Amino acid sequence: MKKLIIVTMVLAAMQSGTLAMAAQGNKDISADEYSLNMDGFICDWLVCGPFPNPGKWPDLANWDTDFLKTDGGEAKIRPTSEMSYRSKLPALSGKELTVTWRPVRVLPDYRDGFPAIDIGALFSKTTGKQLDNIIGYAFCYIESPADTDAKLKVGSDDGFKAWINGQLVGFERVARGAAIDQNVMPIKLKKGLNTLLLKIEENIGAYSFMARVTDMKDQPLTTVKVRLPVSAKQDEMLFVLHGHGVHESDNPFEPTKNMTKKYINPNAVRPNLPDYSGASYEAMVPDTLDLADMAGLLINAMTEPTDPDKDYENYFWVIFGSNPPYMTHQFSDQIQYHIMANLPLMRMISGNTQGIEKERAFLAWTLKNIDKDGLFYNDPESKPWISSMDQSFAFSDAAPAGGCFASIMQSVNVLHMLTSYGQYTKDQRWLEVARRCVDSLIRLAVDKGDIAYYHKWNYLPGEAYSEGPMPSNFHTRWHDFFVPLAMMQYYDVTGYQPAGDMAQKLLKCQSRTWLFPGDEGLPDKNMCYTGYPVVASVMPMEGALRLDNPGMLKVAQQNFEKYVPYIDKFTGYMPEAIHADTSVQHGCESCYLAWPIMNAAVLSASGAGDNWDNVDRWVRNQFAEAQLKHTDWVGRMNANKPAKPIPPHSTSEDVLARNVGSFSGHMWVNDWFTNRHGGMAIQHCCTARAAAALYNVWDNIIQHEDGKLRVNLLLNRASAVADIDSHIPYTGQVDIKVKQPVELSIR
Repeated sequence: MKKLIIVTMVLAAMQSGTLAMAAQGNKDISADEYSLNMDGFICDWLVCGPFPNPGKWPDLANWDTDFLKTDGGEAKIRPTSEMSYRSKLPALSGKELTVTWRPVRVLPDYRDGFPAIDIGALFSKTTGKQLDNIIGYAFCYIESPADTDAKLKVGSDDGFKAWINGQLVGFERVARGAAIDQNVMPIKLKKGLNTLLLKIEENIGAYSFMARVTDMKDQPLTTVKVRLPVSAKQDEMLFVLHGHGVHESDNPFEPTKNMTKKYINPNAVRPNLPDYSGASYEAMVPDTLDLADMAGLLINAMTEPTDPDKDYENYFWVIFGSNPPYMTHQFSDQIQYHIMANLPLMRMISGNTQGIEKERAFLAWTLKNIDKDGLFYNDPESKPWISSMDQSFAFSDAAPAGGCFASIMQSVNVLHMLTSYGQYTKDQRWLEVARRCVDSLIRLAVDKGDIAYYHKWNYLPGEAYSEGPMPSNFHTRWHDFFVPLAMMQYYDVTGYQPAGDMAQKLLKCQSRTWLFPGDEGLPDKNMCYTGYPVVASVMPMEGALRLDNPGMLKVAQQNFEKYVPYIDKFTGYMPEAIHADTSVQHGCESCYLAWPIMNAAVLSASGAGDNWDNVDRWVRNQFAEAQLKHTDWVGRMNANKPAKPIPPHSTSEDVLARNVGSFSGHMWVNDWFTNRHGGMAIQHCCTARAAAALYNVWDNIIQHEDGKLRVNLLLNRASAVADIDSHIPYTGQVDIKVKQPVELSIR
């Protein structure tokens, strides 16, 4: 993808003078002034929008449309409380939206650590949900005590334009996530007031920006102040904290540690845990790559980054690029159900029982929040971070305000865990609860005969089915694929035909998002998230094996071969997104490493293709190195950083030790941590996916059936039929100790 970038030096159009002189005729200029934060970021803005930007990227209609022309236009705008604009987008009332300039501030206690402005969350306050294909503006005055050469540094999701004193100083038309200092523009500030206007374009998904001012040596410019035109006529100030919503108070976070816990089903039964006793013995083995060791280390990452005050709920985000490092709750904590579904498998491989009391406590809490209809209900009062659930992915409906609610997505994740524990324990009580969930998911699906889908994601207790159109939002439909996966699993374990039938219908509908780089159906024809083509192979593979449809294996292998060219064949490195413009680089998220490895191993073991060389290389290289084993480097990386406050619903207690065994959230081919994305090191979806991949590889190192033993991978492996001792890569020696009479073959 070609990026259009313009950076120019401009002279300030505004003449120097006092504040009173510069504000002639504008009674909205307040006497208040705000400082930049310690890194030079502007944390105080006037924000206006959203405005429509229809079309498909990059051909969105209003990139060059001046929505402010009735008040002087983008170059001359001086916002006041009286200014308003007809947006032509729908408001919560259903009428056409009228937008004004709203003052917005980063919460005072978090200004030094969290300068990003979640403009999508701000606009959701008036539209009721986060929208795609929109435009918004942000404005402030920068007061300088003298003529000053400086740099304006902007990060944006997605494209931006920037004006200083009415002159366009830079822009970039791009689809990306916001990061610090993505664009740097030299500017000249004149003594007195200088205007700064940003125009931010949103394509799909998240929507945020950040901007700071530094001197020419890239040090924070501490001599300037920010001023906002605010009057009594204007709406009250809004306060934001990126990832933690929009608030009307500057101290919105009340302690939740001792809040009374509410359960929708407090007397839920407790089914059995799997039998973790097993059999073990001691033996001398080569000190080479051993997936059992990796599984044992994973158990630390699956049980320790949890909150004892919140029923051992997972902390989804882990931030290493901060002093101190911390981990924080977020609506994606629900990935813990995928972690729990794989936890017994890691225990079986490694014999590690670490954190078993936390496993019991979390399972008990989960069951207490499943109602008679089998759906899992959230309580936003005790866990306020879930109030933004699903909205971040731009789903079709926001979480209901007030009281408990059930999310289809979270209930599907719970279904996956319930079915897994029922399979591992043979305790029918797990599967009975799961059956109620399956029946409710079938009842709430929009069934069109040969296909089915969900048009609504969140439900209040007792809320009935409603008809609705198929969501057009691409990310909504992409996240749909978890639903047929869970349905297929339940059918495979129980033989419950309604689950299999619904899985087929959902699978057929879902196939519309099986897209590859270059496909015209992509939301951005110049970029493809690598999860899309991976799903195009995983889904038919699961359908073939779980729905007894072997013909789909051929489709799965063909689609696997279509995306393999985007993976480095030696290491397994695959970036999170593929750009037509190769200068735009994304790091590798372990999810997008684990899925292809699992995909390749299962297809090979099923006879659909011979992908074992790929599995061998990818596991030994990028996958093995993606697991966090040492953390001393984190302290050295942060040694010179000033201490900053951590956000609400977070902890900095033993963060490094508790996350050993996790898999990298964003890595380069030679670096475990990209240090982009606000210092985020781990998203625990990567922990869950890595565990699933690890098990599928370990399970298929050998295949034993009808007296025949086939060794597929020359990795260490203990089993009842044979032990493999691999000295690779130090010597080309592999010892296979056969314990039973078999017909042995080695790939």
